[in-house]
Amino acid sequence: MEETSASENRGTPAAGKNSGVAENGPNSGTEGFKAGRSTYALAWLAETWERLWPTLVWAFSVICVFAAVSWFGLWLRLPDMARFAGLGVFAIVLIASLWPVRNFRSPTRGEILHRIERASGLPHRPVTAQEDSMAKPGDAFSEALWRVHRERMAARLKNLSSGTAKPDATRFDRYAVHAFLPIIAFVAWGFSQTPSGGRLVDAFSPHVDAATVLSRLDAWVDYPDYAAKPPVYLSREIKPEGMRTVSVLTGSELHLRYVGDEDVSLRYIAGDNETELAPEEQGGAGSREAAFTTKLTTSGVVEFLARNKPVARWPLDVIADAVPQIEFSEAPGASQTGSLELSYTVKDDYGVVSARGLVEPVEKPAANARPLVEAPELSLPLPRARAKSGTTRVNRDLSSHPWAGSEVDITLEATDDPGQIGRSAPHRMTLPGRNFTNPLARALVEQRRILAMDANNSRYVADMLDAVSSFPEVFEINAGAYMAMRAAYRMISPGDDDEKLKESLDLLWETALNLELGNLSDVERRLREAQDKLSKALENDASDEEIEKLMEELRQAMSDFLEQLAKEMAKAPQQQNQNNAMNNMQTLTQRDLERMMDRIENLARS
Repeated sequence: MEETSASENRGTPAAGKNSGVAENGPNSGTEGFKAGRSTYALAWLAETWERLWPTLVWAFSVICVFAAVSWFGLWLRLPDMARFAGLGVFAIVLIASLWPVRNFRSPTRGEILHRIERASGLPHRPVTAQEDSMAKPGDAFSEALWRVHRERMAARLKNLSSGTAKPDATRFDRYAVHAFLPIIAFVAWGFSQTPSGGRLVDAFSPHVDAATVLSRLDAWVDYPDYAAKPPVYLSREIKPEGMRTVSVLTGSELHLRYVGDEDVSLRYIAGDNETELAPEEQGGAGSREAAFTTKLTTSGVVEFLARNKPVARWPLDVIADAVPQIEFSEAPGASQTGSLELSYTVKDDYGVVSARGLVEPVEKPAANARPLVEAPELSLPLPRARAKSGTTRVNRDLSSHPWAGSEVDITLEATDDPGQIGRSAPHRMTLPGRNFTNPLARALVEQRRILAMDANNSRYVADMLDAVSSFPEVFEINAGAYMAMRAAYRMISPGDDDEKLKESLDLLWETALNLELGNLSDVERRLREAQDKLSKALENDASDEEIEKLMEELRQAMSDFLEQLAKEMAKAPQQQNQNNAMNNMQTLTQRDLERMMDRIENLARS
């Protein structure tokens, strides 16, 4: 039996075995070669890479140097002529570095099979033996021996390996320069992510004269109107490194206006977020005006670009507007007249624009409750308009509100221009109310409060009114109060009309005042109204003419009140012994009334 080597017969397939086998390439294979297409393909790739990479080492090094130069932003610092020369040098060097590639030769099939045998540690060529053929077929005995030989070789084809590619670049790069150039390129790429870095396309972009562009640029920051500060003009100097950070208030507006023929844009970099702003352009070909406007809410860096190249950068530190502060300077309480007295301090960096008090009941209503009235509204005056700090005191008459006498939590709330709200710690107290000495008046006020908190209690309140009004002699109810109580009973009894129930609340209050004060209730109400009008006018900085008019109304209301009070006191039998003292008090009050009012008016005008 004679046998030919794979190198001699690689192109001659065995009969019935290797027909249609490609000479070279990763997809070559035969039925005789049992290694499989994947092993053969990997071996082809490894062998090809070992041969190709050494010829590309210098070209790869040139590309790394070009990338590093671009990412470090060196092209941006060169005039156009120098940039063109640099590009030409890189092009020549790159072409020269590709010269060794001319010697590259793709591996043959036999070389790939030998590689598999070496990588798999198989002696006696069991892989290439599958490619061999008989020199002189036709002898039955020789063919039998040949088949046995091939079967023995095939039995050894197990765990075949393509081997790991180990290209040897030292033939062309003795000092392994290509090993550290990628590290430099990686560092340059990291630098390119900073405002001072460059881009690969910078080498191919025309040079932009930053000084000329900036000479036609105006950039400034407008503070919000409420800050009452002048605009901040941004420097035109080109100082990307170490520039002074400009501090501005949140909500400020950045304005840039450029007049020229460059294609400009604006970029705002805040952390990992980049926002590209398109200009509002005016004008036609040639010189045109581009304007940019954006509201500043977060700190970042503003980049002004001409032809996609940064020509100016401004770091901006956007300072948040502080939340206004408000707190009780004294514990809330009741004044001598029974009104709610509040003393509080406000503070804000740019001034408080409004303040109010929030009243919440301590006892939370049931889920199915039907409250008839809202919480009392407490509009609070400020120490002065747009006060940045200060303390003030105010009285609010809540005696007629149905919640008077209830346990409540009072929280103060201050608001600034941006709409930020600051709140004080809640203060728990009994909401001041009028002190009724008449037992029936106190009972009516309490039933009124119960009904106002939850209209579902209407049946209970109606039964109470019906029971009391059924015995007017026992409870000493006058005719007017009796008729009012019966009217309230008819309004409350159905319990399904909230509007009627709300009307009954006012009727119950008027009835309680009638029982407590008699005819004095009307003049007292007019006196309180006059006091409230004057107080609001003073809070709103009313004119002297309006204050004088309201003072005259207060004088008249005070005079009517004292006169009616004297009449009521004179009618009370148990106070007959005090009539003389009352008359003396009235005489003193009438004598001093005008002088007291004049002092109040003078203080109000001052």
